[in-house]
Amino acid sequence: MALPAFLKKNNYQNPTSPTDTAFQMGYGTDMGFFGHVQQEPLTAKQFNNHMSVYAQGRVRWMDPGFYPVQEQLIDGATIGEDDVLLVDVGGSFGHDISDFRRKWPGVPGRLVLQDLPEVVVSVKDLHPSIDVTGHDFFTEQPVKGTEIEQFSISLWIVT
Repeated sequence: MALPAFLKKNNYQNPTSPTDTAFQMGYGTDMGFFGHVQQEPLTAKQFNNHMSVYAQGRVRWMDPGFYPVQEQLIDGATIGEDDVLLVDVGGSFGHDISDFRRKWPGVPGRLVLQDLPEVVVSVKDLHPSIDVTGHDFFTEQPVKGTEIEQFSISLWIVT
């Protein structure tokens, strides 16, 4: 409900701060969305459950014909088994990165799942090649490579 007033107030420009959006205006808070959600355990649980099942039954970015995984990530890859191939930023309980590992078991390198510490504390039963780390994606990315390019809202590729 606050979106029209927020857009008008900001001359219809995209927000540049995660703590100055229509969400803060609508909820009368200076907290970011994720911080606010974590203050309400039931809402946090519902949000995390939603993110876990959202993509079930849908075509995924790593499915054949959607994104050329073989050509863009695997062919000619010069990374070793200890190097990072993918970072799933804001990856919740690891549903996307687990699906990637299952569909592309032979890819080289490690996979990294990142989400807020209070989210990843509940992560379990992931493939041993997936590193789970607590990280706030509004802060500097700790995984460094020769190049980190944003692949989607929640997935980064280290090449």
